[in-house]
Amino acid sequence: MVYKPYITVFFAVIFKVSTVASEVTVVTNLKTEATSGDQQVLLYCSYTITPSSDNPAISVDWKRDGSLLARKTTGGLVPPSETSTNPAKYTIVNQASLRIVDVMSDDADTYTCLVAVTPTDGSTETATSTTELSVKDGDVASDSGVNLRTDGCVLLFLTIILLLLISFNS
Repeated sequence: MVYKPYITVFFAVIFKVSTVASEVTVVTNLKTEATSGDQQVLLYCSYTITPSSDNPAISVDWKRDGSLLARKTTGGLVPPSETSTNPAKYTIVNQASLRIVDVMSDDADTYTCLVAVTPTDGSTETATSTTELSVKDGDVASDSGVNLRTDGCVLLFLTIILLLLISFNS
């Protein structure tokens, strides 16, 4: 009978340690640059969970101006799923990165990656990180209004033609 309190305390300490909540850390790039007309851009996001727990439910949300763009859930007791407000435009790839296709200047904004982890004990830990997407115009123009991309190609083409004509006349 004398040892009973020690055994109870011992089991209480073990139980307390086993219910320690997970901590979630989310990492994104501070800024990502793209050009209008690009086929796609990838907004990087990754997360770590410490200490790791057995089969936690993990939800990754990407938001823009507070509105949900895409969600990916894995683990836990529910089958994995992916949803998107516009599946042709927004997809979560790799662990948690957001792929945006058909990049336009309207896509320039601040995006938030939110990760929620729910271990089997039912507690939920969340963490967020933001990234800024800047989109530059697809045509590179000088101050004089000359389109360097288009006019530069035309100039190169004309130079090649001129060199070919000179070499044939020699």
